Amino acid sequence: MKKSLVLSMVAMLALGGTAFGQDRPKVLLVAAESSAAMEMMIEKEVRPMEQLLKQAGYDVVVASETGKKLGSGAQELTPDMTLDQVKLGDYKGVVFPCMAARYPNFIIPEALIATARSAYEKGMPIAAQVSGVGTLAKAKILEGKNYGGFSAISSSGGTYQGNGVVQDGKIITSGSCPNAALYFKWKDGTPELMEAFIRLLQQ
Repeated sequence: MKKSLVLSMVAMLALGGTAFGQDRPKVLLVAAESSAAMEMMIEKEVRPMEQLLKQAGYDVVVASETGKKLGSGAQELTPDMTLDQVKLGDYKGVVFPCMAARYPNFIIPEALIATARSAYEKGMPIAAQVSGVGTLAKAKILEGKNYGGFSAISSSGGTYQGNGVVQDGKIITSGSCPNAALYFKWKDGTPELMEAFIRLLQQ
């Protein structure tokens, strides 16, 4: 074998062995495009979610309805793709962060609702926080389930268990995002939500 080829193979292995079919499993993060505090939520919610998932061995792919750049300055988030480009079979699980969308009576794009419903029907692990919990409610996948949220959602059909992290089967929900923690002096549920989600992914 030529020396240059051997060196190339060693370099590929050092980068994670992706050339040998050893790609890291992927998690889809569905970004909301409307926010009352976009830059803060990118910094305090989305980035920590990405970091914790990557530390656990997962690659994070961000998708949104239009794929437009979110935030500004040091806290910009450019989605990797639009939701209509997503193939859910490529992912181990799906995360719906809050991102400070107005909860629970905000307008949720149909693309987010459809993604949540499809992930649920495929039996995928799903994590959602505050406004993301509203997306699950709109997708009619909280019916008959326990859930955590900022407040009870009358149309959810589920049982509200307060603003902590709640797991019911493959659905994990939280009612305290960084924005809620800031204004109501609650504990930010982001780390606990991701820790529970990662445990579920690894089962």
